[in-house]
Amino acid sequence: MSVRTSGQYSAFFAVFLVLLSSTIAHAEPDYRVVLGSFLVTHNARGLIDALAVRGYEAETTHAAVHGRAFHRVYLTESFPSAAAGRAMIRQLEQDSSVYPQLCTDFWVLDMAPDAPLPSPTVDARPEVAATAIERREVAAEFGERSNVDIPFGEDTPYAVRVDRFRVRSDATSALNSPALQEFDTYLLRAYERGTGIHLDLMIGAFEQPEMADEVLDTLVRRRIGDPQRIEWDSVAASARAYDELPVAARTEFLPPDPAWNIVPLPVQDFLSLDLVPVGYRVSELIISDISNPASYPRSPAVEAMLSQAHAGWSMQVMQESVIEARNVFVQGIAMNEPFTYSDLEAARRECALQDLPDTAIGEGNWRRIDGAVVEGELFGDEEFHVWTGLEIEPNRVWILGGDPVSLENLLSGERLRPVLRSDTIIKTLSLLPDEHDAQLWAYHFHVVGEDYVESKGYAEWAVAMEGHWQADIVVDTTTEPFWVGAFDLTQEFEAERVHAIFRDGHERRISSAAAATEDRIFTIRDQAAVYLHGTALRNQSELSFQAGSFIIALNALQQDGYTLESMVEWADRLRVWDFD
Repeated sequence: MSVRTSGQYSAFFAVFLVLLSSTIAHAEPDYRVVLGSFLVTHNARGLIDALAVRGYEAETTHAAVHGRAFHRVYLTESFPSAAAGRAMIRQLEQDSSVYPQLCTDFWVLDMAPDAPLPSPTVDARPEVAATAIERREVAAEFGERSNVDIPFGEDTPYAVRVDRFRVRSDATSALNSPALQEFDTYLLRAYERGTGIHLDLMIGAFEQPEMADEVLDTLVRRRIGDPQRIEWDSVAASARAYDELPVAARTEFLPPDPAWNIVPLPVQDFLSLDLVPVGYRVSELIISDISNPASYPRSPAVEAMLSQAHAGWSMQVMQESVIEARNVFVQGIAMNEPFTYSDLEAARRECALQDLPDTAIGEGNWRRIDGAVVEGELFGDEEFHVWTGLEIEPNRVWILGGDPVSLENLLSGERLRPVLRSDTIIKTLSLLPDEHDAQLWAYHFHVVGEDYVESKGYAEWAVAMEGHWQADIVVDTTTEPFWVGAFDLTQEFEAERVHAIFRDGHERRISSAAAATEDRIFTIRDQAAVYLHGTALRNQSELSFQAGSFIIALNALQQDGYTLESMVEWADRLRVWDFD
C-alpha cells in the first residue's frame, strides 16, 4: 500500500482546484427571458399556449416568492448574457401580438445555480422587495390597462372589430384563437356610461378604408365573429373615457382561489379537468346534486341514469367558440353505485341521447390531458356528433357533443384548458364562505340575457346588467338552503352605479308607500342594502347589496325562511368583502 505525503495531497488538490475553476469558467451562461408568473397552473399553461400560436416556445418552472408558490413562464431559448436577454425583450416589445396583449413586464433571469435571487430594487427592505417581486410576478396577465400602445388612432384611422366582450378571460381566449393567428390582433378598451366597460377585439390599423375592407371580407367569408369596419372617430371618445377612469377601475386583478371547503369533492374533480378547447368559452355551467329531488331539473339522460343506478353529482358545461359558429358540450355524471357498459347502453337507448343523433359511426377513445383514456362510442350525422363513454375509476358517465370539428378537438385532448379558466366562475365560487357548516348544493353560471331584462320591465338597472355574467348558487346550511345570486359587473364602480339606481327606485317606493311595509334600506359593512319581503317575492325574503364588482342577492328558498337578521349574518360571512 502506498502512502501519500502532504506534498502529494497539496499537489492533488491544486490540480483539482484548477480543473474545478476551469469547469466553472467554461460553463455555458444561461440567461432566460421571464414572461410572467402565476399562482394558478392553468394560467401559466394558457400563456405558453398563446405564445406557441405566435411562434414562441416557452416553458415553466416553480418559484417560491414571499412564501407563495408561483409557476414562472420563460422562453425556452437560452441567452449567453443578460444583455442578449434584454435585446430579446426589446424584440418582444416590438411584437404587438405579444406586447402588451399577452405580456407587459419582461425581465432577465440568471439560471446559474449560485445566481442571486432576482430583486426589483437594490436597497429595499426584504419584505418590500418580496412584495414588489410578487406584484411583478403576476403583472403579465393582470394589472393596470390602457389604450396608450394600440396602433389604432388618428394617423391610422381604420380598423376591423372582430367582436366585443365584457370579461377579460373571454377576450383573451378570442385573442389567442387559432382562427386569428395570421392577423395582427389587439384589444381596445372602451367605456360608455350606461353600458360600462367593453373589450373590443381589433385587427389592424390602416390609413385607407379599402385595406380594412379586405380584412373584413375575409372574416365575413370565414364566418368569424361579428366583424365591422370601425373608424377611429367613432370610438375615440369611449377609448379616452376608459383611459381617464381611475387606476383601480382600469386594473384587472388576479381572482382569488375558490372556497374549496364548501365544494364537494366530486365537483372539485370535475372542475380540475381540462375540458375547454383553446378559443372557446364556457357559455353555461350547471353543477347539481341530481340525487336530490330539489335540485335543478334533470335532463332525459340523467333520468335514464337514475333508472339504472344511483347517480350523484352532475356537471354540464356548454361551450362556444368566442369568434366562430361552433359549439360543444360536456356532461359528466358521477355515479354513487357501480355503473357498467351495459347500463350505459340501456340508458342511451332509453333517453335516445336527448333527441341527438343516435346513428353509430364508430368507436372512439377520449384521451384527456390528465392521462386518462376513456373508451366510448361515437354517434352522429354530418352536422353534429355525440360521444358517450364510461370511466371506471372513478365511476363516471360522460356525454360529449358538438359539431364534428369541436368534438374532435375535445376528444383528442390537445390544447384544452380547465373550466376554471373563466375569471367569473372562479370569482363566484370564491365569494362563498369557506366554512364547514355550509355545502354547495347547486350552481348555474350563465349570461344575463334579454329575457331577464324583460322580466324586470326593462328597468334602467336591468338593462345595464345585460351581457354580464350571473351565477345562481344554492348553498345548504345547518338550518335550511338559501340562494345566492351573484351578478358580476366586472368593475366595482359600475356595480356601485347600477345598484344605486336599483336602490334609489325602491327607496322612493318605500318612502311613498301608503301602507306599512317590511321593505327597508339599511347598511351592511358601510354598503347600502335593500331588503324586500312581500307578495312580489311570493312571501320570500331577498337581501341585495353591492360588494366589489358584484351585485349580490340573497334569497331564502322557502316561504317565511330566513329572518332579516340571519340573512345579514350570512351576507357578512361572504368572502366577497375580502376581494381586492
